[in-house]
Amino acid sequence: MLNKKFLIDITREVLNHTQNEYLRSDFTDWCEGASAIMYYILTNYTEEKDVHIVNGTFNNFGHEWIVVNGEIIDATVDQFGDDYSIYSSSLYKNLYREESEDYTPLVFDDWMEYIDNLFEFEDKERMNLTLEE
Repeated sequence: MLNKKFLIDITREVLNHTQNEYLRSDFTDWCEGASAIMYYILTNYTEEKDVHIVNGTFNNFGHEWIVVNGEIIDATVDQFGDDYSIYSSSLYKNLYREESEDYTPLVFDDWMEYIDNLFEFEDKERMNLTLEE
């Protein structure tokens, strides 16, 4: 089973590491980057096959997220208010509206390098993307 909390935590760590000027400190406008990072991690470091970036709306606001095996994972849903937990995005599935699936991910080279270094050099226990069932 996918360790969603770990995936989201690593994604936010990578976003916090980045120096891209278009990213704001309150995580607004980070959904495209977060989705691309999660997509990159899942397609390069897990056996997950059913991974899609989705472009659409959350509560009528433009947004992007990923879907893994039919489950929504959204590392930036908290940009819409403190009432939304990044670890519980599937609870709000009725607020998500899909406009297009398999949106082409935009992953910056510095993000990929940072991720690859994390997975190569960090403590292997910390880098576990799966939970025992």
